[in-house]
Amino acid sequence: MASSSAAAATTSIQVALRIRPLTTQDSTSIPIRFQRSVVHAASPTSVSIESTSGAPSGTSPSPSSTPSAKKQSFYFDQVHPPSTTQYDLFTSTAQPLVSRFIEGFNCTILAYGQTNSGKTFTMTGIDPDGDPSNPNNGMGIIPRAASDIFSRAKQLKDERGGSWSYSIKGSFIEIYNEDLIDLLSLDDSTGGRRQVQIKDKDGHIIWGGLREVDVGNSSEVMTLIRKGTSIRRTKETDMNAQSSRSHAIFSLTLTQKKFIGSAAPTRSPSSFPPGGRSPSRITRPGSIDSGAGSASANHVSLPPLGRPGTPSFASAIGQGGGLRPSSALGHAGERSDGSSGGEDVGEWVTIVSKFHFVDLAGSERLKRTVAAGERIKEAISINSGLLALGNVISALGDPSRAKSNTATHIPYRDSKLTRLLQDSLGGNAHTLMIACVSPAEWNAAETINTLKYANRARNIKNRAALDEREDGWEDVERLQGTATPLQKELRVIKDGGTTSNLSDQAPEVVEGAGKKVLAQMTELQNNYEDLREKFVERTEELTRLRRELGEKHRGSSSDAVGGTTKYEEIVGPVIEEYEKTVAAMEAELNLNRAALRHTNEMVEEKEEELAAVTERHAATELYVDELRTRLAVKAKEAELEAGIEAKRAAREAKNTGHGTAHESALSQAASPVSLDESPPLKC
Repeated sequence: MASSSAAAATTSIQVALRIRPLTTQDSTSIPIRFQRSVVHAASPTSVSIESTSGAPSGTSPSPSSTPSAKKQSFYFDQVHPPSTTQYDLFTSTAQPLVSRFIEGFNCTILAYGQTNSGKTFTMTGIDPDGDPSNPNNGMGIIPRAASDIFSRAKQLKDERGGSWSYSIKGSFIEIYNEDLIDLLSLDDSTGGRRQVQIKDKDGHIIWGGLREVDVGNSSEVMTLIRKGTSIRRTKETDMNAQSSRSHAIFSLTLTQKKFIGSAAPTRSPSSFPPGGRSPSRITRPGSIDSGAGSASANHVSLPPLGRPGTPSFASAIGQGGGLRPSSALGHAGERSDGSSGGEDVGEWVTIVSKFHFVDLAGSERLKRTVAAGERIKEAISINSGLLALGNVISALGDPSRAKSNTATHIPYRDSKLTRLLQDSLGGNAHTLMIACVSPAEWNAAETINTLKYANRARNIKNRAALDEREDGWEDVERLQGTATPLQKELRVIKDGGTTSNLSDQAPEVVEGAGKKVLAQMTELQNNYEDLREKFVERTEELTRLRRELGEKHRGSSSDAVGGTTKYEEIVGPVIEEYEKTVAAMEAELNLNRAALRHTNEMVEEKEEELAAVTERHAATELYVDELRTRLAVKAKEAELEAGIEAKRAAREAKNTGHGTAHESALSQAASPVSLDESPPLKC
């Protein structure tokens, strides 16, 4: 397979709440009556907000801003009180994500909250160059995570040695007034910062034009962060002396190359050609020889029959560039893939994962920040992006959407911020949202809004999956050279019998062709073993002769060299011929093995089709029998109804006859006697 995203696990977005302590700026900028703390951590997973004494100036009253309002409670995955240190926050929230990142999953940490709630302090901290293991310094999540990532990567490298390698790249962008700006590169044409383009490829968001810088340790990561932070827009407002005027996303991209197999690799993944595996191997990359138990994974997808003519077997061998496989040496332990007999027992796999650290600009109320001029435009852009983010969270976290299991519109395109975070919100990533809030009563309304959105974000479901790619699938020319011999074998199999008829003869024809290929493969394998044994014998004899010749002529170096050279000139062509023959036989054996595997898959497919046809035929017979039964029942019912109708008609006819005679008798009895017809009276 070219890439694998199997075993995609459904996970919910994790939400952690951090309550920052009251600061000296709060005591000077907030009225005294609203300085008390109303937000308290009730438990490690719940927070409560006391009823407030009234709506502060510049805010609208809320249900919790009246004296009679009750205490409100919210539940999250984690709740951190003001006493939580930077180190404790990292170990409980971000460190588990670092483990998932090293495993190859995409991860995102999102800091969300109003302005001056401690988001940048949580993500970056105040002592980025400190000791990450020191629990008392002010290092934020990003420097600690970077140090932990490199530490674990180094540990894995020491454990796995040559079977694993990695590289890490960093990037830094900001979203300022709905413009995506690369903080690590300059535009050569204008001298300004290069803008980043958002592209959608196969359902995944690609950041086009973004510069990624190779980093080798956590110090280089912090250098990039300092470089980007120095350029990022920050201005002073009435609520924050260093208020972020843009959303910032710092990303680390980890590329791992690991060898998966039962044998130790004998080559480094860096030695691959740009397309992937060595050109001397002509077997199909992937898992064609991974085992007999994975028939579905071994299915061969052939190119259409209308493509140009397939090259001959000799030309297919010629694509190897004149390099013989190391298996021609005749020693199973010296194969390039650690296997014997042409069987692949391992593959180099590339895994790419991304870790996004998102520091959002805080939501602002213009009456609070007293913004003017350019600050108003920035605040409107910030609030628009956060509003779009809130709408996405509301749409994804809607309980009715989860119950109905119907596809609803998610407004990702309403803002560039939500477009960039599309994979992190409802996509392929493990996501952690850190909601930062102020405990002061003055900010109670904004705090409640933050808690509501964060609580709804817990309902969002992501599907995190590994992005694995087997090396060799990007070399199109070599893949075509691998597929064309298989296509030729398929044509030969089809020529051996009729394939248009799907009756009982079709499986027998395919099975016969498969047996023919199996016999050819067995014969080739026997020839290969014979040639390999002969080659091993000749190699051992050559080694023995060279050793004896060296011992005999060790004193006279010039004569020995001349004799050895002459001997090599005589024996060398024979050895090369053996090597070429063994390499060709091995290649042909691998091709026949692939053709046999594909034939077996075709047989299985035809058997499945035949079973489906048989099942449909049986169902049709049952339906016909049922119809016949119904017709017989209907015929009997019609016959009974006809008999009943006949009896009813006879009865009515009989009743009609009796009724007529009776009526005529009555009419005669009731008719008056005429005077003319009366008998004469006798005197």
